[in-house]
Amino acid sequence: MLLTAEGDDALRLEVDGLVYTLERPPAKTGQKVVLSASVAGSDAPPFVDATALYAFKARRALAQAIAEQFGREVGQVLGHLAVLIDQVERAEDASLRAPARALSPERRAAAEGLLSGPDLLPRVAAALDALGYVGEDAPKTLCYLIATSRLLARPLSGVLMAPSGAGKSDLLDKLALLLPSEAVEYLSRLTPTALYYAGADGLRHKLVIVDEQAGTSGADYPIRTLQTKGYLRQAFSVGGRSERLEAHGPIALLSGTTSATLHPENLSRCLELPLDDSPEQTRQCGSGDGYPTYASARAPRSDCSSWPPSEPATLPRTRLHGSSVSESSPGLGAACHLGCAAAERYASLNLVPK
Repeated sequence: MLLTAEGDDALRLEVDGLVYTLERPPAKTGQKVVLSASVAGSDAPPFVDATALYAFKARRALAQAIAEQFGREVGQVLGHLAVLIDQVERAEDASLRAPARALSPERRAAAEGLLSGPDLLPRVAAALDALGYVGEDAPKTLCYLIATSRLLARPLSGVLMAPSGAGKSDLLDKLALLLPSEAVEYLSRLTPTALYYAGADGLRHKLVIVDEQAGTSGADYPIRTLQTKGYLRQAFSVGGRSERLEAHGPIALLSGTTSATLHPENLSRCLELPLDDSPEQTRQCGSGDGYPTYASARAPRSDCSSWPPSEPATLPRTRLHGSSVSESSPGLGAACHLGCAAAERYASLNLVPK
């Protein structure tokens, strides 16, 4: 049986006096699924129909029929169906999520050694080299610090800025491999209200990666609110009474863009991370046989030998809109001091050079 986080049947939803029941989880392939709707506590025969719930036209036709059957508003029933679909998807995700593994004493010792080492950030860059993203040490280091800052009370955010084909998406893909899968929400597009339905703790201390910044354009306001306030609240009327949705952060956000100009309200909340698209960088990224070999031409790495931070670490410089940000940034310093939750991931993938 597919269960919700509270242990209830995920295929059944009771809301506003109506009970919706699915025979099985709906499929995104267009296959129809049988849904029944009835009045809660009534012995009257239920309304039963088969429809493709992920097809909007079919879902709206179903909502129209249910609304006429039980004297409800079409928009209200559409909202019920959206909640039911979301409930099923969350239960499916939870059932597929691998249980947390306990570290063996040997791996814990290896992870603690990595975290306490003075060369943590250079080894992060080397791990990304090993995954195939060579060069660009400063952006790689900063993206990793932003990702790690998700564990802080006030995480950082960043946007990669470069022409098409410069490697923005590849860097985000490789970065996600260094993080626990449950800590990353990788999205292609955000609708204006999507974050409100993420669940109370669905985004808490997560890294949200949006492949292209344009994919967040419809959700700019809730993203900015989540970055600034750390939570989202939306009130709406359902069946003559007020309901409220809440989603709690904080979140770290990373995205990419080809645009040279972004909304100033967005830029004031994130670091601008330009990527090198020069011919020299292109030459450094490949050898004669077509495989990445950047080790011989790697730029000097950040000097992190001064950790723990009794003295400030030297961090790559970047820009916050209208100002310069380097080792004086408390968020970057805290993220660097925090270290990473991916040490065990490195050990399991053998990515960290000896």
